[in-house]
Amino acid sequence: MRIVRFLRRKLGEAEIWVSLAVAWVLVRFVPFNWWRKSIGPIGGEGMAALRVDEAATRRAYGLGRAVERIADRAWFAPVCLPRAIAARWMLNRRGIPSRIVFGSRRNDDPAGRKLLFHAWLKVADVVVTGAQGHHAFVPFEKRSTENSSDNSPGEDRPERELSDAIATRKF
Repeated sequence: MRIVRFLRRKLGEAEIWVSLAVAWVLVRFVPFNWWRKSIGPIGGEGMAALRVDEAATRRAYGLGRAVERIADRAWFAPVCLPRAIAARWMLNRRGIPSRIVFGSRRNDDPAGRKLLFHAWLKVADVVVTGAQGHHAFVPFEKRSTENSSDNSPGEDRPERELSDAIATRKF
């Protein structure tokens, strides 16, 4: 039994390493439009009826902690988006529904970028990856609905902002 548990743990770690590496390469080197559909629903789109039992939520949280722990040791430094993507893929293979939430906030540092971006993964209402500091970011879908009275075409659309942010490697 010990050997089986050991092998399962090592295979799980290998799955995390491979998923993180592939997600990092996608975010870093491949145009967003080419892999956009591979990460599933973003934010709240199509997730109104998301129901996850408590056991699956606990399992997702444990997997997210493992992804964060391994990503902290990775030599290629996967930031929030590759972590969320890797965990999303792994949860999807296990049949646990999840969604990646993207947010932004203004940067107070005058020498830095004007906007900062962050991605986190949620299962039901539990943040699985990217929990640290996610409250400081406004999710894209909230910002776009708040500005919906502004009828300027194409402005503040979450998909366009997200595509621009990823294209300039801000995640």
